Amino acid sequence: MSNTPLQKELGIYERNLNTWLAEGHQGKFVLIKDENIIGFYPTYEEALAVGYTKHSPPPFLVKQISAIQAVMFVTRRVVPHAPPDISDSRA
Repeated sequence: MSNTPLQKELGIYERNLNTWLAEGHQGKFVLIKDENIIGFYPTYEEALAVGYTKHSPPPFLVKQISAIQAVMFVTRRVVPHAPPDISDSRA
C-alpha cells in the first residue's frame, strides 16, 4: 500500500469510529495530526482553526464523526461556475 497524505489519519479515524460513536461524539469533528487524536470540536471551523494555529504545517485531518459516511461524487466538470456545454439540452 502506498503512503498517501492523510493515510495514517484516515486509518485512525476508521479504527476509532465505533468507539467515538459509543462515547457520544456523533456529529462532532475530530482533529487528527499524524498518529495523534488532538480533540473533538462542535464545528468544522473550530477544529480547522485549532489545526492551523496549533498543529501547522498541514497535513492534518478534520472529519465529522458519523455512523453514515457520505460518499462524495465528483464529476469531470469541477470548475466552479463553468459555462454549460453547448450540447447540454438543460442549459
